[in-house]
Amino acid sequence: MKKLIILLLITSASSWMVSASNVGLFKFDETKLEQVFSELNELEKVVMEHENLTLTDLNTSPLLKASLSQETINLVETMEPDEHPMGIPSFCWGGCFGIAGVFLAYIFSDEDKEEAKKALYGCLVQGVCGGIGYVIMIFGSVQLAAG
Repeated sequence: MKKLIILLLITSASSWMVSASNVGLFKFDETKLEQVFSELNELEKVVMEHENLTLTDLNTSPLLKASLSQETINLVETMEPDEHPMGIPSFCWGGCFGIAGVFLAYIFSDEDKEEAKKALYGCLVQGVCGGIGYVIMIFGSVQLAAG
């Protein structure tokens, strides 16, 4: 029991030390942030004025690219719509709801077979983890009954 407590203390202390060394990740330059947001506000105004403007139009427009910084252009180019069924990743649909989750992910994604495949992987992982847990539970109860 003492070894277990010592192991837990060492593990928690080492994880605390690792997390304490990442403090610099949360520092940012406020002026740079304000600049990017002001550029995004200008971009929003352009999009609101031209309702039929698409993301590809924004990416190919030389006038718009000239007025935006490279960071803002990179942000616009990497934007993609949320394609998950109801905003929930398909893996989670399968992992939480099993076979029914695979069916629901397929239906909610407008019959997208890739999303159904991801949900099936989640279902398989859930099944494997559940099976392992069941075997461990049975093995533990046999050991308890024998001892």
